[in-house]
Amino acid sequence: TALTGCGPAYLYEFMNSLLESGKEFGLDEALVKKALHGLVSGALKAADGEDFDVMISKVASKGGTTQAALNVLGEGWGNSLKLAVKAAYARSKEL
Repeated sequence: TALTGCGPAYLYEFMNSLLESGKEFGLDEALVKKALHGLVSGALKAADGEDFDVMISKVASKGGTTQAALNVLGEGWGNSLKLAVKAAYARSKEL
């Protein structure tokens, strides 16, 4: 439950953050939503059976824009998500 049951909400939260970023850049909301749906669908297809770290290295060029973004996200993003899953798991045990 904490991983797969709650997982869609984690993904939607991620997508919502990207949507809000796009809107802050003045992009049309409907256009950004459509692009995000394609992004997620395409990323899932490309990563089918692949190691996620390998996929990240295929997308992030050294010194490029993706690497700049990943540098900002750093370990904090992954750790925050792990803590969120643990919180959901703990709550599921209480219910």
